[in-house]
Amino acid sequence: MLPGAARQSIRRGPKRLCLGRALLHEEEHPLPLKTRATLTRQVEVAVRALHPYDVPPIIRIEATANADDLSWVAAVTQAL
Repeated sequence: MLPGAARQSIRRGPKRLCLGRALLHEEEHPLPLKTRATLTRQVEVAVRALHPYDVPPIIRIEATANADDLSWVAAVTQAL
């Protein structure tokens, strides 16, 4: 589990063709994470440290949720 992330769901993604340093064929696995706004930097640092790409595709989306979900995220990330 990544530090600061309340939920992690690895999903099988599409094949990817990378035209960066070399031509590669690989499979991507998107990893949506839920966390508190105050922990987004900590989660990003952890993703960068673990990700094999030089520039990992990190997309931050601010969202609203129901009160139960927000409470759950706050509870499971409280110790961080």
